[in-house]
Amino acid sequence: MVTRAYVAVAFGVAIAMASVAPVGAEQKMRGSLAQGAEDPMSLHGDAGDIIFSAVQSASETPFVAETAQAEPAPAAPEPAPQPVAEPAPAAAVVDESDPGARLLARTPDEIEPYFDLYLYVSKAEAGPIAQHMFVYQRDAAGKLALIYDWPVSTGREKRERTPTGRKTYTHTTEGIFELDPDRFHKLWKSRTWNADMPWTMFFDLVENGGMTGLALHAAGKGKISQLGRRASGGCIRLHPDNAKFLFQMIQNNYAGLVPVFAMDGNSTNLVGTPARTADGTIMLTYGYRVLLHIEDYPGVALPALSVAATSASTVGTR
Repeated sequence: MVTRAYVAVAFGVAIAMASVAPVGAEQKMRGSLAQGAEDPMSLHGDAGDIIFSAVQSASETPFVAETAQAEPAPAAPEPAPQPVAEPAPAAAVVDESDPGARLLARTPDEIEPYFDLYLYVSKAEAGPIAQHMFVYQRDAAGKLALIYDWPVSTGREKRERTPTGRKTYTHTTEGIFELDPDRFHKLWKSRTWNADMPWTMFFDLVENGGMTGLALHAAGKGKISQLGRRASGGCIRLHPDNAKFLFQMIQNNYAGLVPVFAMDGNSTNLVGTPARTADGTIMLTYGYRVLLHIEDYPGVALPALSVAATSASTVGTR
């Protein structure tokens, strides 16, 4: 007969085992309890039934393991507000229908400060500004003011023969030009056309290795009435009064250091690119701080003259 103490101990062990046993442990436990009496640890009879009932009862109660409650993770800090980028200011819209705006837009920024007088010539055959020269002067604030508007005659743009029978093209070249300070002449005679050229101001321009004969000058006798239309052999003709006035104004007021224009092969480049020394510095020379722009552009309207315009001494100024 099994003692009560032994049954109690066995009962406690069984309960403990049942508390951690998975579902179905009672079947495994019953196999152990059914072992024969020759096993000193086997339990049978009343004691076995009591323990088996206890195990079965305990195994029917679901086991819930106690787990440590994890503390909630600290909330992530809110991101610092990012500054809102201001939209980039809209680029100023330049009205390039205006001759002054066009010449500034086409003048390289690196050479623009070297010039104080700008001449813009439209060589267009027809249009609101066709066959006009606009004279712009830099004011004290650095802005350009239109001070003169004169009729001109540019090249006829034809294949022709000179009086000596030589074939030529009466073409006025487009581009950006400086004036040659060594070739200002009160009177010059064209050998090509056998014609007088009063108040001549030659371009500082090399073409195919030689200095060109392109120039600003006064219209000769019988040519003044042609101003306002294409009529020259390639030069830019002005009314004699305007040519003299411009000649003297440039010589008296605009001498100074100016950039040397770079060469494209054996010709002067036509876009105003400066030549540079070995260390990259712009190469300068003595000349006139005057920049001439020639363009085949008809325009949309005549620009307004500045209040600084003085028309009393010139012809053809509005």
